Amino acid sequence: MNCLSAKQLREPDSYRPFVIVLTAFLAVHFVLSMALSGSFSPDDADQLIFSQTFAAGYYEQPPLYSWLTYLSFKILGLRYPSYFLVKSISLGLIYVACFCCARLLGLRGWTAVLATFLPLLIPTFAWHSFSYLTNTNLVCAASAISFYAIARLERSNGWIDYGLLGLALGTGLLSKYNFSLVAAALFIAAVTIPSLRRRVLSYRMLIAIVIAAVVALPNLLWLFSHRTALVAILNEKLHGTTVDHQYGRLRGFATLFSNIVLILLPAGIVFAIGRRQLEPFDRLSDIHRLLARFFIVAAGLLILLILLGGATRFHERWLQPFTLLVPLFAFSYYRVRSSGALRGLALIVIVAGIACAGVRTGQIFFGGFDRGVYPLQMDFSAAARELGALAGSGAVVISRDRELAGNLRYQLPTARHLTNSHPLYLPPLDEFKGPRILVWNQRSGSTLPNDLRDFSATTLGLKISEDLPVQFVDVPPRLSGRRSNRLAYVVVPQSNR
Repeated sequence: MNCLSAKQLREPDSYRPFVIVLTAFLAVHFVLSMALSGSFSPDDADQLIFSQTFAAGYYEQPPLYSWLTYLSFKILGLRYPSYFLVKSISLGLIYVACFCCARLLGLRGWTAVLATFLPLLIPTFAWHSFSYLTNTNLVCAASAISFYAIARLERSNGWIDYGLLGLALGTGLLSKYNFSLVAAALFIAAVTIPSLRRRVLSYRMLIAIVIAAVVALPNLLWLFSHRTALVAILNEKLHGTTVDHQYGRLRGFATLFSNIVLILLPAGIVFAIGRRQLEPFDRLSDIHRLLARFFIVAAGLLILLILLGGATRFHERWLQPFTLLVPLFAFSYYRVRSSGALRGLALIVIVAGIACAGVRTGQIFFGGFDRGVYPLQMDFSAAARELGALAGSGAVVISRDRELAGNLRYQLPTARHLTNSHPLYLPPLDEFKGPRILVWNQRSGSTLPNDLRDFSATTLGLKISEDLPVQFVDVPPRLSGRRSNRLAYVVVPQSNR
C-alpha cells in the first residue's frame, strides 16, 4: 500500500482493493491463531463451554458469539479450525462495518481502504482484537454498522433501511450489554439533527424496533428470569470492591478518562504530526455531525453512569465500541493535501498491523502475555487419557476454572462440562448418567476446594465424602521455560448422588 501512485490513491472503485487487503489480513490472523492452537485461553475457553448447547443465555454476556461457535461446531465439527474461523470472521466484520462507514462519510478508492484500517492506530484495540477478544469484537462491528444504518436514513427512509437498522440493533444487543448505551447515544445524537429527527421519529421506526425486539427477545426473557444474579455480577464488574462512594466516583472518572486517553492518544499523535498536510472541509455533512454528536453524547452517558449509577471503573475494552470510529471520523473531516501524506499514513497503519502479527508470531516461539496461571499453550494429552479412561461416555466434569472446563471439553467431547466460574450455565444433564468428576488446579490446594464442593452440591446434589481419594495429573506447557500446572481430581461414586 505504501507504493501506490497518486492516481491509484484517487481511484473511485475501492471494493476490490478492500476485499484483497481484508482477505490477506484475516488469512494472517487465522494462520497465527491455528499456530497457537495448542490450548484455549480464558475467553476462548468460555466459548468451548457454552457451545455445548444452544441456549437463550449463558452468563453475564449475551449469547450471539456462543451461538456462532455452536453452529460452527455443528457444521464443521469440534476442531480448532472451526473455532478460529468464527474468530476471524468476527474480526473481519469490524472492518467491513468500518468500510461501509468510510464510504458513507464520502471516502473513495484507496483512501476509503486506508480509512477502514485506521482503528489499527488504537494499540489496545489493534492488539486485543487481533489476539483474544470475542464478544467485544462483535459489539464493535454491531456499533459501527448501527451508525451506518441510522446514518443511511438521512439519505433515504425506505423500509429496507429501517429493517437494516433493526437487525443491527438486535444483533448488537445480543453481542454485549454495553451496546445499549451505544444505541441510546446514537438515538439521542440523531434526534438533535433536523434531517434525521424526522426519520428516527417516523412511524417506520416501529419496524426497526420490532425487528430488534424479535431478534433479542429470547435473551431478554432469559435476562429477566436471571435478573437478580446478573445484577449482582454486573454490579461487581462496574463497582469492584469500593466501599467509599466519593472515592469510587473519583476512581470511576480516573479510569474512564485515563482509558480514553490511552485509546486515542497514539492516533492523536499521528494526526498532530501530519497536521500541516491536512486541510479541513469548509462544510460537513449531517452524517459527520451525527458521528461527532454520538461521541459527545456517549461521553455524557458514561459520566452519568458514574454519577448516578455509581460505576467505579471502566475497562478499556468496554470503551472500544464508543471510540472505534474516532480515527475514521478525524480522517474524513480533512482533505489530505498530497498523495505522499497518504502513503505515509498508510505506512504507519501497515506497521501497526505488522506489529500485531509480529508479536503474535513471537508468542508461537517464546510464549508471553499469559493470563492468570495458565500459559498460552498447554499439553492436555496426559489429562485427556487419564480422565477419558475414567469418564467414558455420559460423564459430567465439573471444573473450578473456566480454562480447565473449556480445554477439557475439547479433549473430552462426549462428557458434559460445567464450571463454578460460570454458575448461571447449567445445561441439561438427563442424558449424562456417567461418573461425576471434580477437577481443579493443585495451586488451589491438594484437597477439594470448598467453592467447588458447594457448587457441585447445590447444582447437582452431590454428596461428596471427605474420604474420597484425590488423584493428580500433570498439564505441562508445550513451550519450554513456561509454567507447568498439575490437576487434582476426585471421582464421585454413584452412591453419593
